[in-house]
This record gives sequence, structure tokens and C-alpha cells, in this order.
Amino acid sequence: LCTPVPQLDVPGSNLWNELWIGDEPWPTFFLMSGAVRTLSGAHQTGLNFPVDAEVVLANDPQSWPTQYELFPPRARSRPVKAADGSLGLGAFEEVGIFRLRGLRGDPVARGFSINAPAADTQLQRLTEDDLDEALGAGNYHVARDLDDVKSSLGQSRFGRELYPLLMIFVAGLFLAEQAMSNRFYKLNFGRQRGT
Repeated sequence: LCTPVPQLDVPGSNLWNELWIGDEPWPTFFLMSGAVRTLSGAHQTGLNFPVDAEVVLANDPQSWPTQYELFPPRARSRPVKAADGSLGLGAFEEVGIFRLRGLRGDPVARGFSINAPAADTQLQRLTEDDLDEALGAGNYHVARDLDDVKSSLGQSRFGRELYPLLMIFVAGLFLAEQAMSNRFYKLNFGRQRGT
């Protein structure tokens, strides 16, 4: 499939493939149309469903098991059964990847996805009134340029510098200790005379 199709038969050059130069081009046509159908997924049912949509998967009893265990993203598993060549699973409100596990000689795994509505993924800028309502006034900082972002990140990651305040506190303790020691322990530099 990674060769030129059709390729011209030029005398003196080797052909990459001989599919199109045979007496009957029909096998090549069916090979190419089957490859396109398989790669495009035209013969498969969709595996992406919106929230609250009815999920029905094709389940040919000749190819797939008739009983499965359904594993939702954040809930307990439950058994499901196929009927009349389809697997009706109902509607789901939870977004995520759902897995199906069944047995047909060997374990068989299938899955489908429940997606959030497109309106939930709209990234529109909020106004300051919307932010005040959602977060409370004064509980957020709006970065208007790159310097605001860097300043905000630095404070949130490392906090404010505590060392200068700590040194002022230690110096105050040292001075207080010196003042107290001079008050209670007065030194007498004169000699006491014995009697």
C-alpha cells in the first residue's frame, strides 16, 4: 500500500508493484476500496457519544460475546447483555471512557466514550463581575501581561521572603536580652576588703 498506484510500466525500470498491470485490475480495486473503508472507519459504528445520548453498539453474535461487564469511569461495574445483534447500554450522564469486557473463548475488550457538550468547552473570557460572583471580590489576581504572570507565579511558589523579618526579630531579642542583663546583673568593679 506504500507504493505508487497506478505505476506506469517504463521499459528498463523495476516496478514497485504489479497490481495494476495484470490482466484483471479488479482485485486491486477491491483491495484499495477495502483499505479506504477500513482506514476511514466507514463500516464501523461510532464510539463517541454525547452526554444523555442513547448508547447502542453493534454486536454481531458471530464475532462478539453476548454478555459483558461494563466498567464506568467512577462507578461499580455491572453486567450487560446483547440482544438482536445490538448492545443497548442506555444513556449516561457521566463523562469519560467506558470499558466493556466479555469472554468469547479469550477475553474480549471494547470501549466507548461519553463526551461533554460543546457548550461546556467554550473558552470565553469572563468579566470581572463574573469572577467576583464565582470567587469573591479580592480573592483573585488578573494578570494583564507576562510580568504580572511571573510575579504571581513567584509569590505562589516561593512565598514572600521571611529572612529579613526574622533577622529584625532576632536583633530585637538580642537587644532585649542585653538590656535585661545589664539591669539585673550590675557589675561591681571595686575590691571588697576583708575584715
